[in-house]
Amino acid sequence: MKVLGIDPGTAACGYGIVQEKGNRLRAVDFGWWKTPASARPEQRLKTIYEGVAALIEREAPDAVVLE
Repeated sequence: MKVLGIDPGTAACGYGIVQEKGNRLRAVDFGWWKTPASARPEQRLKTIYEGVAALIEREAPDAVVLE
């Protein structure tokens, strides 16, 4: 099972992906999307949305969790 965890925020939205294989967990990917404070709220949300959508398409997680 592959799980995407998201730590939401508009200034910085973090993520981590772990995958279970047997009795072990393996870190697959992690990172964040940063948005400038000077950007309009809708632009900040669009940047985060596009990042999350691309990550889900690329990694195809079995589950997504939010902090």
